[in-house]
Formats: sequence, C-alpha cells, structure tokens
Amino acid sequence: MEDGQREILRKPVGLVLALAALFSVTSSWQTSRLPQSAGIDFYQFWVVGQTLEHEDATRIYEPDERARLGEAWLRAAETRAPDTPLHRAAKYRRVLETYSTPFLYSGFRWLAPDDYFTAYALFHAVSAVLVAVAVFVFVRAGGGSVPCACAAVVAIAMWFAPLDSDIRVGNVNRIQLGLLASVLLLLGRPGPYRDAAAGALLGVAVGFKPNLALVALLVGLMRLTRDRRPAALRLGAGLAVGGLASFLVAAATFGTAACWTSWIDALRSLPPETIPIRFGNYSVAMQLESATGFAWSVPLAAAGLGLAAGALWRARGARAGDDVRAIDLGAVSLGCLVYLLSGRLVWLHYYVLAVPAVAFALGTLPRERSNGALRPTRALLVAVALTLVALQPLINVFSIGPHGRLAMLTTGAVLLFGLALHRLIGLGASAA
Repeated sequence: MEDGQREILRKPVGLVLALAALFSVTSSWQTSRLPQSAGIDFYQFWVVGQTLEHEDATRIYEPDERARLGEAWLRAAETRAPDTPLHRAAKYRRVLETYSTPFLYSGFRWLAPDDYFTAYALFHAVSAVLVAVAVFVFVRAGGGSVPCACAAVVAIAMWFAPLDSDIRVGNVNRIQLGLLASVLLLLGRPGPYRDAAAGALLGVAVGFKPNLALVALLVGLMRLTRDRRPAALRLGAGLAVGGLASFLVAAATFGTAACWTSWIDALRSLPPETIPIRFGNYSVAMQLESATGFAWSVPLAAAGLGLAAGALWRARGARAGDDVRAIDLGAVSLGCLVYLLSGRLVWLHYYVLAVPAVAFALGTLPRERSNGALRPTRALLVAVALTLVALQPLINVFSIGPHGRLAMLTTGAVLLFGLALHRLIGLGASAA
C-alpha cells in the first residue's frame, strides 16, 4: 500500500469507510444463510459436479437425464437433510436445468467439497471476498480514491439488487467479477507476458461462462488500437491457450469432447417460453423480439460493438498511466454492457456485470481533475444510472413489477453505456 493510501486510512473518514466495507462484506455473506436463500443455481452446479465424480455424466444435457438426476437427488435430500437449503433447492429443481458449460461443471467437480453444506458455505465465502476485492480494483483502476473504493464496496454489498439475487440463487457472477478484476491487474502490470497472461485468463473466463466473450473481443480491439499488433497478438495467443485449456479440461472431466456439442445442442433447444420476463429474464432483446417478431439480439450487439469500437479508437492516444488503466476498465465495462443490452437471456443477477461500468463512470475526466470531482451534470447521470441498475433503493420504497424493473435496468445500462463512451472519448481528447 502506498504512503498516500496509508495516510487516508489513518483519517477518521477513511477508517470508517474501510470498516464499513469489511462489515458489508460479512453482511452480504450472511444473506446466503437466510431461509429464502436456497441456492437453486449452486445446487445444480454441485449436483452435476458430484455426478461427474461418482457416475457417468455424459448425458446431463438430455431431458430424461435432467429429470432422473433431479428426482434422485430430491429423494436423497428428503432422507438425509429435510428442511434444509439442500432440500429446498432439490424441491425447486425436480428437473435440473443444465445449460451451463462443461468447463463450469468441471470446476465444481474438482474444486467443490463432497459435503453440500461445506461446499455451499465455502462458495459464498470465497464469492463475497472476490466481489469486494473486484469492486475495489475496478474503482481504483477507474481513477477513484481509496475512500471512494471503500464506499463503493459498501454500496454494492448493501443496496445492489443484482448482487443480492446472485447470492440468493447461488450463481457465479461474483466469480466472474473476480476473474475480470484479475484480468485488469494483469493488464496493468509491466512485462512482455502480461497480455498473454491476461488473454489466457480471459479465455478461461469465457470457457467458464460465455457471456464474457464480448469483453474478450473489446479488450483485444483495445490492445490492437492502442498498442498495435504485437500486444494484440500476445493477447490473442493467450485467449487461444485459455480457451483450449477450458475445452481440454472439460473433455477430460466428462471423458469425451462431445460434451461441448451436447451443451450447444441444449442451448439451441432452449424454448423461449421457459425464459419469459415473469421468471426474471430482463432481456430487452427478447422483449423486442416478442413485440415485433424480429430477432434483435445480433443487431443490438453489432450496434453496441460499433459504438464501443469507435470510442476505443478515439481513446487510443492516451499514454498516461492512470488513463491507460482507465481505458482497460472501459473496454471491460463496454463488453459487459453490450451483452446486458443485447443478450437473449439476462437474469437479474447478470447485472452484477454492470459493476465495472459503474466504477468506470465514477472516474473523473482530465478536465475535472483539478478539484477531483465530477461535473454536476455527469455526477447526476452517474447517480441516476447507479440507482436504476441497483434497483434495491427503489424496490424498497415502491412496488415495481417485472416490466418496470426491465425498464429501469435497461435505462440504467444505456446511461452507463453513454457515460462510458463519453469518458473514453474524453480520455482520448485529452491526449490529442
């Protein structure tokens, strides 16, 4: 820790914020232990991991096998652990919904303990630490101070509905934030192999959950426009290695590479009626498709990627250390937002991926650094965007239905997207 950061923590406000961040992390971990936090997604990951360890799991993507496993584990839970989170999750998942990648399930095969309750507690403890560290890294990479980073940890942990949803269902978006923060740390380190290492970690992250594929694309484009071909080639080579490693680990765990084609077939067979807005799918692309009959996902992604590419091109001239780190965060933020605004499946907990964009929007532009504060108009827009995406402050006061939540999340994500574009262009203008 730098001397300036130590001095901040000696001040009463800094110390209080640091302690509040610590306490909020433990509080968010406690949420996972509430009766209504059944961990229905974690349960599926763990069950498939156990199946991979103890029996043939090559058919887990087939409907009859999903039903067989669901009933078998429900009977076991009723016998061994009635009226527990395991039993509640098993009752909810009488038929498993196995649509995650083989590599994700392989991770639960090799890393999750055999005892469900130990695995569940460990998963949430590690995830709580990862999300706190990730928020701190994002804010610092965006140019925010240590007190600002501590305050962001408190706000995200205590009043961010997507994070609360991720904790309650036991999904892996907090782990994804940890992976993205690790990528940023690697990109910010000196040395010829940092791009290759960051690319490899991105490849693993995409193999774990492919909704980060657009992040990998924009980080690669950022490297190509700012650092030219050698850095982009190293990043691309790392991506290939990480992706290949994910493929091979899953193939070895399942005993066949056909697990990947089975997973793709399962995704293709996923009927739209199983992921409506009333179930929590806050996908603007799906809503537009339902209203117009036209598939909007690809055009929305193309438009978002085009705008992001233009902003990254404008920012390519920035050379100052802080600005370069901020542009790295900007590429990550835009990749996450493009998915959130174009994906056909966007559960509430997916909006945890808006956290990097929130951190990026909080950073100052060069012309604002004389007093270290955002300009009033931009500060107001950041506050509105954060409130809309967080949802929690509003749903604590008002009764808001699924369509209202979709409207708020989409508006907040669009605002964050515009703020990210504005900041990137501003960083580029300062270097001109």
